[in-house]
Amino acid sequence: MLYIKAVSKGSMAIVSTLSALYPLVVIVLGLVVLHETLTLKQMIGIGFALVAIALIAT
Repeated sequence: MLYIKAVSKGSMAIVSTLSALYPLVVIVLGLVVLHETLTLKQMIGIGFALVAIALIAT
C-alpha cells in the first residue's frame, strides 16, 4: 500500500531505489538496538548506497 502511494506521489526511480535499500534499515536497527559493530566492507557499502541515493535523486 505505501509503495503504491509513494509511486503515485513521487518519481519511480527514487521510490524504487529507496525501497530496495531496506537492508540499511536493518543495519541501523542492529546498531541501535543490538549494539552491533560494522565492518569496513559494510561501512563502504553504506557509503555507496547513500551516494547512489543522492545521485539518483538529483
